[in-house]
Amino acid sequence: MNKVIEKIVVQIKSQWILVVGIILAITLILLLTNNKSTTPTDNSINGISNAMIAEDLTAVKTALATKSKWAIDKMEINVLQNTGDHARGGVTFIDSKGSAGGYWFAVKNTDGTWRIVLDGNGQISCAKMRQEGFPEAMIPDCA
Repeated sequence: MNKVIEKIVVQIKSQWILVVGIILAITLILLLTNNKSTTPTDNSINGISNAMIAEDLTAVKTALATKSKWAIDKMEINVLQNTGDHARGGVTFIDSKGSAGGYWFAVKNTDGTWRIVLDGNGQISCAKMRQEGFPEAMIPDCA
């Protein structure tokens, strides 16, 4: 009788270990695949992520459209770096004659909108970017 009970206890222990292992594996998979970023990748440049939520991406695009007087549906933007309050990236304007583009730098306002600080193809002013609070890691190419 004791040997039968011992076998049952060993089987219960091994099944319990299997169940715990499955639960841990599922938890790990869920943690690794739960990416809330709306950009295709979450890369870093100088330790600053390029991830940006959809609302902020739309707000930056709207600010660029307003400043440039281009139709929002004729623009493509990408984000190179985003701290949550400061962002930089590139913009391409597309029309029937081809495309043109350049860089953009934006600051998030307290009301959640974004303001374009600088855009174009020319020299990036270190003084202006520092005045706007951009981290040095976002402006290594300024002059």
